[in-house]
Amino acid sequence: MTTMMIFHDVDDVEHWLGSPKREELFGPLGITARTFIDPGNTNRVGLIIES
Repeated sequence: MTTMMIFHDVDDVEHWLGSPKREELFGPLGITARTFIDPGNTNRVGLIIES
């Protein structure tokens, strides 16, 4: 199993959290994605993806 952490800054965190794009992209590939928000910088978000 491969696990990756991905970080980036976004302007609209609520929109990013609610977006279906992650499931559309990763789902068919058998990849799971967990989202999170940096508690020290609320515009910095991330994913933990596993395949």
